[in-house]
Amino acid sequence: MIKSLQMRSIKLIISILFSVCIFACTDPDNGNADHQNDIENPDNPDNPKDPDIPDIPDGVVYLGLEQELSRAAAEAYVWNKYGVPYRPSMQIIDGSLYVTSVNGIYRKNLETINDTEWELYGFEGIPVRYFVKNGDRLLVTTAIRNEQAFLLSEDDGQTYEPYTSENLMTLASGHNHDVICLGLNNDPEYLLSLIDGFGVYYSRDFGKTWTETHNALGGFQDWFVGRNPFDGSIIYHTGEFEFFKGFVYASFDSGKTWEMVVGIDNNCIHCIAFHQSLSNVVYFGGEGIIGKSVDFGRTWEQAFIDYVYFLKIVPDPKRDGVLYGLGVQRNDEQSLEIYFSTDGGDSWQIFHKKEYEDSVAVLDALIYDDKLFMYSTEEGVLAIELEF
Repeated sequence: MIKSLQMRSIKLIISILFSVCIFACTDPDNGNADHQNDIENPDNPDNPKDPDIPDIPDGVVYLGLEQELSRAAAEAYVWNKYGVPYRPSMQIIDGSLYVTSVNGIYRKNLETINDTEWELYGFEGIPVRYFVKNGDRLLVTTAIRNEQAFLLSEDDGQTYEPYTSENLMTLASGHNHDVICLGLNNDPEYLLSLIDGFGVYYSRDFGKTWTETHNALGGFQDWFVGRNPFDGSIIYHTGEFEFFKGFVYASFDSGKTWEMVVGIDNNCIHCIAFHQSLSNVVYFGGEGIIGKSVDFGRTWEQAFIDYVYFLKIVPDPKRDGVLYGLGVQRNDEQSLEIYFSTDGGDSWQIFHKKEYEDSVAVLDALIYDDKLFMYSTEEGVLAIELEF
């Protein structure tokens, strides 16, 4: 099952070459796709606009961090310094919203959302991607491609140390490794990581050691790894192959064996989501498509098709069968679009749309207290009240 180091090196070189091509096509200086457009003040003295607050539609609340979370600035910084793309994330823990950034982790108490006050929680100056918190212990993945790919804090993020395990450093054997995604589970000691150039690894000791479980890589893009929350023995891995074929791999035996359950030409599968109460119902979001499976991901149907790159599917935790699909239009217009379904993903309709002069994306999203929180590349953190 384990490939030779030579083959791994070849795949890593291919992956790096494709990453270079991606970045060249989205250079922040050329005004092209995937980078922030400048939001100008309207030339209207009767309706002045605060230059520090983006142009937010009615019904959407701006929570701040527009400059701190700018994707153009973040990707330029991370690429120039570490040579990798940057995909941050957010979580809600004990009523507070945690957002990762190139300057560490920010935190906001959600008792009120009518201000833009945040605190820099920890890991200042570190380009953090994902983290898992277990009491005062935090395991963090970063965009740094050396022994600081993983960092560990034992004091709630105030201090930290490199925590990339020796077996991963040996595996790299001089090659840098890039932790794309950290898959969480109900057991915080049992983690998954998706490492560019090497595959899917698991840890049963909070990241001290890692063991390979899947070495098939997208090569062009690897996006997601995670378990079915109802059955931890089912694991999913998504992305895109070198020749632009989107895929979903699944393991139904805790990673012992894997099978490709989705393969779509000219596509990329960005995310996996799960029904609120039906353990067998699984969704994926891709380029112009939302997929639905009713047999744990063994077979799939195309539940929705539109020219929208769906980056996140978010189930409403309070309402069975209600889901939101967040994506971007990349056709004749550039727009952020949110669709919703009230019948378990069988049909979808538009919920929110905003057009932009340049490209936009939602890097992460979640629902808490009847509000949809979004990590926007253009406007920082946004919240939309969900009314039923």
